[in-house]
Amino acid sequence: MDLLGAILSDLRSALPEGLNLDAVVLRKAPTTSQGDLATNAALVAGTDPAVLVRRLSKDFRIDRASAAGGFVNLRLSKAALDDALKVAADMGPDWGTAGDRGEPVSIEFASAYPTPGLSASHLRQAAFGDALARTLEFAGHAVTREYYVGDGGAQADTLARAVRGVQEGRTTDPALAPIAADAPDGGDDEDGWLAPLRAHAVRGAMRMVRSELEAFGVRMDRFIFERALMEGGAVAAAVADLDAAGHVRDGYIFAADRFGDERARPMRLEDGRWTYFAGDVAAHRLRLEGHRTLIDVLGTDHAAYRRRLTAAVTALSGGAATLDLRLVGPADGPPAAEILETLGPDIARLALLAPRAEVPMTFDMAGARGVAWGNPAWRVLSAAARLGEVGANGGGAPRPLALAIASWPHVARCAAAERNPRIVLSHLLDIAERSIAALDRPEGLDDAGRRAAAASMAAGLSCLGVRPPPDLG
Repeated sequence: MDLLGAILSDLRSALPEGLNLDAVVLRKAPTTSQGDLATNAALVAGTDPAVLVRRLSKDFRIDRASAAGGFVNLRLSKAALDDALKVAADMGPDWGTAGDRGEPVSIEFASAYPTPGLSASHLRQAAFGDALARTLEFAGHAVTREYYVGDGGAQADTLARAVRGVQEGRTTDPALAPIAADAPDGGDDEDGWLAPLRAHAVRGAMRMVRSELEAFGVRMDRFIFERALMEGGAVAAAVADLDAAGHVRDGYIFAADRFGDERARPMRLEDGRWTYFAGDVAAHRLRLEGHRTLIDVLGTDHAAYRRRLTAAVTALSGGAATLDLRLVGPADGPPAAEILETLGPDIARLALLAPRAEVPMTFDMAGARGVAWGNPAWRVLSAAARLGEVGANGGGAPRPLALAIASWPHVARCAAAERNPRIVLSHLLDIAERSIAALDRPEGLDDAGRRAAAASMAAGLSCLGVRPPPDLG
């Protein structure tokens, strides 16, 4: 039951044909005195808001409708809110899940050159990417989680040489020691030992990465290795596809400038080796099998990749697929392993998701553990724990809390559509604040209200990949 979504759908269906219906939105009203919600439907349609007010006033879900400038403010009926709360309490953590199935989505995130473990920045990308994947799944999409291993270039050789140094006792590196411990010898000639040691080092580094991702609660469906694409013929096949479609010049230059990129992109170096971009093209070609929606979660230092990757996806799919590139700012902090060992995955996720995704952050380990209302992780988890405490007696859910609970299905769909899991966290913080206020009243919160609030909290936490307290719901 998506109360707000149903009202929005009815608003859009009542408008004249030929309008951009996606421009019609339903948002929280600026102030409670104006109502619960506000819509710009009259503005989009270019009609007198009074006409829409008269129409909405006949809707049993609407207690009051009023015009304010070009907007129309709505106050929901108590009966509609009560119905939503009952459904929420009955559904528990499934409250707000989509009944229909959306199109399959491939999402790549946290990808990196092979290194022994994840950095704080890559852990932040993992938090964002996995939360987005879970939110899309909650909204009905089948999601494939992808990790691209950049092992085809000089970085993998550098890793192998570093392991060789530890193996020979010339250097010390605790992170590389486990890899060096059982590394193959390969003799004294680099031409003899580099390739097998490189393969061994990449496998060892990726074991560490997989282990940390699993400890963080992230399950990747597929790891795509750059070197395998280059050596196995996938890159050549991607170039051949582009060439057959007429998008390659001089045998190896992709005409990306035809698709919005600022220039054409070489896919082969003068010495015959494939470029890094060629590996990217092949990886996206592989991901297009079974998907027409691709999402890449990259660091903000990769912002320039947007046009070239979008051009590649458009050319490979003949315009049938879309690529949505989401940028996540760097996180200055200790390695992922230390963060997870100190905080655990749940607090770490909430702390990493709290700032706006594209803004650089300094990871405050002490602040993330702080028992204070200003700490988003503590605020959400403490409210969730209190909602898990059974209390059959008390007052009904106050209107602000009831509205927040009833809004959850619509919020979840907006977060999925806007590719922004932080919308979910913001809503959880709102429910937490309103739940604590209700619980702290002299009359408290009755069991029906508590269960409805707990259902919204549990559903939202599941979208973020955060485990709720054991008794929640």
